[in-house]
Amino acid sequence: LYFIATSRNSAKSCIVMNSYKAICLCEGIEEPKSTKELMSAWQYIYDNKLYLRLQGWYGRTLDRLIDAGHIKTK
Repeated sequence: LYFIATSRNSAKSCIVMNSYKAICLCEGIEEPKSTKELMSAWQYIYDNKLYLRLQGWYGRTLDRLIDAGHIKTK
């Protein structure tokens, strides 16, 4: 399963995301190219409810990111 996040202004800023990549970015295994890529990883984890099957800190971190307005809850 892949998620493609694109900017409204440019298709050049396309971010391709899957579960493995999102987890690697959030865990720090893979260095994000930008803050936008890291936030896309967290958004992917939220949108696909992966945090329910992962370690508790994913849910706690998402709570903080939602409170700060970084994650869209639809």
